[in-house]
Amino acid sequence: IDNETAIKLIADSNVSMGDDSNLPNNAIVRGFIRANKAMSLLASNLGMQNQTEAIKFIAELNRISPNQPKEVADGLKQIVEAKGWKNVLTAIKNNPSAVLSVVGESFPTSMASLATFITGTAVTGNSLVGAAGGGIVTFATLYQDTILEELQKAGVDMTNDEAIEAKLSDPEFYARARKSALAKNFPIAVFDALSMGLAGKLVSPAIMAGASVPKVAGLSAVELAGQGLLGSAGEFGGQFTQYIFGLRDEINKGEIGLEFFAELPLGSIEVGTNVATSIKNNQADAEFDSEFDKASKGLAVDTAISNLSPDNAQITEVTNDVDFNQFLDNESQTVDSQSSVVAQSENQ
Repeated sequence: IDNETAIKLIADSNVSMGDDSNLPNNAIVRGFIRANKAMSLLASNLGMQNQTEAIKFIAELNRISPNQPKEVADGLKQIVEAKGWKNVLTAIKNNPSAVLSVVGESFPTSMASLATFITGTAVTGNSLVGAAGGGIVTFATLYQDTILEELQKAGVDMTNDEAIEAKLSDPEFYARARKSALAKNFPIAVFDALSMGLAGKLVSPAIMAGASVPKVAGLSAVELAGQGLLGSAGEFGGQFTQYIFGLRDEINKGEIGLEFFAELPLGSIEVGTNVATSIKNNQADAEFDSEFDKASKGLAVDTAISNLSPDNAQITEVTNDVDFNQFLDNESQTVDSQSSVVAQSENQ
C-alpha cells in the first residue's frame, strides 16, 4: 500500500480507544466487554487459559473499550455520591440515562448465570436446582469482576498487561483483593439464587386458577418489585460484609438503589421461567392423574367381571332332602360375598 494509506491506518489504530473507540458506544457493548474480562480471568484461574494470555486479552479489551458517555458518567457520579435515601432517589429520578446504562451493562454480565438457571430448571423441572446453579455462576463471575475493580482502585494502568500481571503477583495485594471479592459476592450470590428460586411464586398459582388479566398484571408488578428488592438486599449484604472486614469505609446507598433497577429485566425472565415450568409440571400431574383414574376404573371393572364370571361361579347341587329355606340363605350369603368383592375392587 502507499504511504498515505499506511499513515491513515496507523493513525486510526492509534486513536481507536476510549472516546475514539471504533466499537459502538452503548451499555450492552460495554457490558459484554466487562463480562468477557471477568470470564477470561476466571478461565485462567481454573487452568483453562494461560494467565499471561488472559491478562493480555483483558488489557486489549480495556484499550478498545469505549468510555461511558459524559452524561452517563456524570449521572452515575451524582447517584453514588448522594447522601441519604431522599437525595439518592432524587438523583436516580434526574438521571434516567445513567440508570439505563447500569441496567444494560448488568445484563450481559448476568447472562451466564441466567442461562444456567433456565437450563437447570428446564432439565430438572425444579427451579431450586436451577437457582442453585445460577447462584454459583453469579458468584464465580462477580468474584473475578471485583478482582479487576480492586486493580483499578489500586491505580494500575488497566491497558498495560505487564502492570496488571505485576500487581496480581503481589501477595499482599492479591490476598486483600480475594478477601474483598469473597466478602462482597457471597451475599450477592445467595440473594441472587434466592430471587431465582422465589420468582413466579405469586403469579403462577393465579394463572393456573384462571385469575383475571388485571390481577395477574398486579401480581407480576409485585413479583418484579420483590426481585428488585432482593437485588438491593444482596448489594447491601455484600457492602456490609466488606465494611465489617474493614474493606470499605461506608455503605453506598446509591449503588444499592441502582441494583434495584438492574435486577428488574433479569427478574422478569426468572419469573417467566418459573411460571412456565410450574404450569408445565401441573399439566403433567393432571395428565398422570387422568390416566391413573382410567387405569383404576378399568382394573375395578376387570376384577368384578372376573369374580362374577361363570368360570369362577360356585355351583351348588340341590338334593331332594335339602331345606329350601336354608338353600336360599346360603345363596343370599354368596351374593353378599360377591358384592363385597366388587366394592373392594372399586376401592382399589
